[in-house]
Amino acid sequence: MQTQLLSKTSPLLRIDLLQNNGDEMNLKDLCPLSNIKIDDSESKKLILTKIRKILFAMNIFDELFTEITGFKRHIYVLGDGTIFNFLVQNIVYQDINNIDKSYYLEIICTLGLAYRFNVAKKFGYSDTNVMQLRLNGWGRAYCLNAENINDYLQLKENIYQYWLQIISKYKSEYNNLVTSCDSTKRPLNIKLIHEINKIVPLKLVT
Repeated sequence: MQTQLLSKTSPLLRIDLLQNNGDEMNLKDLCPLSNIKIDDSESKKLILTKIRKILFAMNIFDELFTEITGFKRHIYVLGDGTIFNFLVQNIVYQDINNIDKSYYLEIICTLGLAYRFNVAKKFGYSDTNVMQLRLNGWGRAYCLNAENINDYLQLKENIYQYWLQIISKYKSEYNNLVTSCDSTKRPLNIKLIHEINKIVPLKLVT
């Protein structure tokens, strides 16, 4: 299977092709950024298994946040590392860039299942390595399709057991954060956005 074939089909068929014919493709071809290094000790099957869990986690984060705050507009996870902290259920602050694991997200975005780009200038972050990311409609459809739904719901239950109570404690801060990020006034209250993101366990913008 040639990498070029993936450009001629939908994101859902792309990941299906990888899962069922992954041995015919070098996954490094799906990492267009030259400074991203795939760990050669990881099998393609293991990488694709981790990608599947990351996709699930991104959608679970959206559902959990909406359930707690009632905010129904799009939110973006701030920093690649944030979604990994969420997935491994780690409240301890870590490097939100997590460059060593970014290739998972690079593959996901190349497949067309998520949006990921350098954090918007309006939020005032000077570190150009910080990314903002969220699932798109294709990514959500993948998480909730018939083949994945049981595994998705099991992971959701596990994640909710850890994060629901923790994030609920920061409901007020998160509501203030999304209100500040989503404001139509310019410039945004960058100082407040940064202060809140230093407090909350999982950092985000809108």
